[in-house]
Formats: sequence, structure tokens, C-alpha cells
Amino acid sequence: MSNILAEAIEILKHLPEKYVEKALEAIREVKSEHEKEEKTTTPPCPKCKGEKIVRNGRKHGKQAFLCRICGKSFVETSKTALFNSHSGESVWKQVIRDTISGVPIDKTASDLHLHHETVFNMRHKILFAVEQEEIENPTKL
Repeated sequence: MSNILAEAIEILKHLPEKYVEKALEAIREVKSEHEKEEKTTTPPCPKCKGEKIVRNGRKHGKQAFLCRICGKSFVETSKTALFNSHSGESVWKQVIRDTISGVPIDKTASDLHLHHETVFNMRHKILFAVEQEEIENPTKL
């Protein structure tokens, strides 16, 4: 369980019931906003960069899409570091933050309840993605 979720649960445990109901309503509003946002944003095709995209069911719990131009089926995480990952976006964000901050792999693994090798591989995916971006769009000083 992530640190943020554990903290939220701990806070909710100590609140009177009427405030828990308020918090739950706020969470429902955020969820609704997220769902609206998710419905309106469709990523371009990773193969042909086409914009004629339609929803195509769900694949492994993720929204699947179909490109009407090239016929390629894909999910939002295709061709990203998150592709084929069992960890959610919040875990990846924490690994990125820890990587930038220089937090040791073992500390990150312990905090996120992951295996050392999992965090090691995630870090290398992140660094590889940064390297590829630098190769495609070199930084000019």
C-alpha cells in the first residue's frame, strides 16, 4: 500500500463520522472528474500517430483503443515505461521522485513494499526513457 493511501486511511480512522462522509463525497467528486477527463482524452496511435482513435474495450484493466487509420490496437501505456507494469501510476511517480532525489533503491523498495529488483528495473526503464528522449531531442546549452 502506498504511503499516501496509508496516511489517508490513518486520518480517516480518527475523524468523526460526519467528516468521513464529507471526505468520501470529495473523493467521489474527484473520481467523477477523473472519469470525465478519461472519456475526453484519447491518445494518438503509437504506430502511425493517427488521431482517428476509438475505444476498444479493456485489456488487463486498462482502456484499450483502436486506430481507424492503421488498425493497430493499443492501450494508453503502449510504448511507455509503464507498459506491462503491474504497478500503478502513483507507484511509478514515487519511484521517479526517489530516483531524482537520490533515494537508495532498498529504501524505495521498502517504502513501496516492492522487491529490490522490481525497483531496480523500474529505475532503469525510467533512465532509458530519459536517455531516448535526449537522443531524439538533444538539449542545447
